[in-house]
Amino acid sequence: MATSKAGKHKVLVSGSIDPDVFEALERHCRAHPSRSRSAVITQALRQLLSPDHQEERERVLTANLDKLYWHQHNQAGHVRQELRAIKEMVALLARTFYNHTPEIPEGQRQAAAISGEKRFNQFLEALAAQIEPGQSALEGMPEPAVVTADDAPHPNDDADGVEKDTNHDTDDDEV
Repeated sequence: MATSKAGKHKVLVSGSIDPDVFEALERHCRAHPSRSRSAVITQALRQLLSPDHQEERERVLTANLDKLYWHQHNQAGHVRQELRAIKEMVALLARTFYNHTPEIPEGQRQAAAISGEKRFNQFLEALAAQIEPGQSALEGMPEPAVVTADDAPHPNDDADGVEKDTNHDTDDDEV
């Protein structure tokens, strides 16, 4: 048995590792020529088995998961806002169409259907041309505020995240 710097005897261990792990070990040793393969494996095992390093890995993982959660939360908010805008646009379009378009007389319906099909195909071509370069007709829409962990609901918030009025003294002059 060999002796380490601390005077303890080192234990010879023989085992097999996957070829890709061995290649990563070799790359690391080439990048750090002052460290032996044995020293790198010992440090990796210490980190894997040490409770201190486990807590650090858990802390980093938790922080990354928290960031991912808030990123997804913000993305969901963007999607909800965009869907709400699309629903409103469709409703406004339908209302405007029915308010300003008279019913087509029976004798003109076939010609109107042909004209409508032609105009719809032109619309689809214009839509494809708009989408192709990654542009959007909604680019002028304001972006919603970004939500962070600090913006999470508080105990005094209602279901919509609006702070409940716990002060029952109301002043009708305030808006």
